[in-house]
Amino acid sequence: MILVTNYRLKPYLPKAEIKKLMDAFATHGAGPGVSHNYVTADGNQGVTISDTEDVAGSYRNLLNYGEWMEFDSKLMLPIEVAAPLIYDFLG
Repeated sequence: MILVTNYRLKPYLPKAEIKKLMDAFATHGAGPGVSHNYVTADGNQGVTISDTEDVAGSYRNLLNYGEWMEFDSKLMLPIEVAAPLIYDFLG
């Protein structure tokens, strides 16, 4: 499964809190199957792309960072899988 997670730092984090976040990342790392992790140039948000069957493990990993970040995760379907379902739905 492809899991895309957008993340955003909570507003107005002081440098000391960002340091704690980076320490947590050094300890826990990325979730299962993360192949890409991009951060915006302003450093306030980013996106990870994972190829994993371990969605529960991905969720568990996000819990390590909830004190400092907000998340929006979506399971993605390849268009080759989605298109036949759409056509079937349309009749």
